[in-house]
Amino acid sequence: MTEQELIELLDELVALPAETEWVEFKMNKGSITDEIIGEYISAMSNGATVKNKPFGYLIWGVENETHEIKGTNFHLTKAKHGGNQDFENAGNFYEGSPDDYSIGTKTPTKYRNQWLATAMVNLGMIDRLGYGIHLLCLSQMKRFFPMPDYDLSQQNKVILKIYGQEIDSNYSKMLIQRNDLTLTEGILLDRVQKHLEITDFAADELRKKKLIEGRKPNYFVGAKIAKTTGQKAEYSKNKGMNKQYYLDFILQAISQHGSMSRKDIDNLLWNKLPEIINDKQRKNMINNLISELRTAKKIINSGTRKDPVWILEKEL
Repeated sequence: MTEQELIELLDELVALPAETEWVEFKMNKGSITDEIIGEYISAMSNGATVKNKPFGYLIWGVENETHEIKGTNFHLTKAKHGGNQDFENAGNFYEGSPDDYSIGTKTPTKYRNQWLATAMVNLGMIDRLGYGIHLLCLSQMKRFFPMPDYDLSQQNKVILKIYGQEIDSNYSKMLIQRNDLTLTEGILLDRVQKHLEITDFAADELRKKKLIEGRKPNYFVGAKIAKTTGQKAEYSKNKGMNKQYYLDFILQAISQHGSMSRKDIDNLLWNKLPEIINDKQRKNMINNLISELRTAKKIINSGTRKDPVWILEKEL
């Protein structure tokens, strides 16, 4: 809603003669706990349904008796742990996993209480079955926020995290500027920004559209997106230099100093390797570079197998 639409809605609500089943006025949070706020919201949601209203409203900053607008010191986004909100529900995810439903191509084939689910649809308490996760993902993408996360790690409990703020501002910029992205692409890129695993098939599809680069599991946003979203430096750091740069750099250092131990070579290259890779991958990459130079007979080990000292082969 626009600011003007919100003002008009507020004027309409404060003009009501009294609070209703679907409208509550509050000044400041005071001793009202988060749990009580949740109860208010639940009650007003049910009240709005009974009264055939599209929404219920809990309005802060309006005096209860006079309906005078006075303002409030209660900030909802701050109260919700930086703008994010966690919801907990007892029980396991009933059928499949949350990812199965995010795209909107799957609906449940069964419900814990089929009669209750059908009755809620018939009474207008919910307008459709099985599309809640899909609609939530669409809503987050339209708001340029990260996709919701489901934590299923605890037995008999499902925790849903809904983000009300950015994780990576570049991801939000990408959604704003690339309005041609599909929901599937948005969800997959969201996993990339959170450094979560994506399937090989998904990675291949994103690569075809030049949305990501890198090797599994260290994917990063592609050059085209990086240019659009102001991530040029991050892209270059993640991509690193081409292999020949590292090979030439090792040879140059050995030529300058006469010899280089493995520790010397590690120190030489460590901070110049792609930022996206971990320490183990850095060591493996340096191993491969040294091995390639040795196989090409550019360098040779003048030390021991345990403590190698590399020199240019022509110096032997």
